[in-house]
Amino acid sequence: MAGYNDWLTQEAEGPCPRFDDPRDCFLRGVHVLTVKAGEKTNGMSVASVTQASHDPPLISVAVALQQTTHELLYQAMNFAICSLRIDQLDLASHFGEVHGCDVDKLATVPHHPGKSGVPILDDCLVFYECKKY
Repeated sequence: MAGYNDWLTQEAEGPCPRFDDPRDCFLRGVHVLTVKAGEKTNGMSVASVTQASHDPPLISVAVALQQTTHELLYQAMNFAICSLRIDQLDLASHFGEVHGCDVDKLATVPHHPGKSGVPILDDCLVFYECKKY
């Protein structure tokens, strides 16, 4: 895709160069969806996060039924979308290659709880703490 890496690698004043709203980061890039239900946490790579509405601000993300994250999303009220920088493709692989029922994917990744308690990756480009609608 022409220009894909340009905006991710250039120096920028804000989190999403050439866009006037951070939600425009959804247009490109790789993201990690994180969730917490009870004491169980998980994260998964997602390549498609879509702005479903501007007012009210709504996003849409697809999670397969067989994913551990799907079950946790069903139980939880909140989740986070952490948008990654181009130099964080190793994180995208980490969250995309291992199944959450086999390993705690967040155990080795620096993160902190958001306002709702969902895990937020410490070193992401930008994050969105979301409530299910």
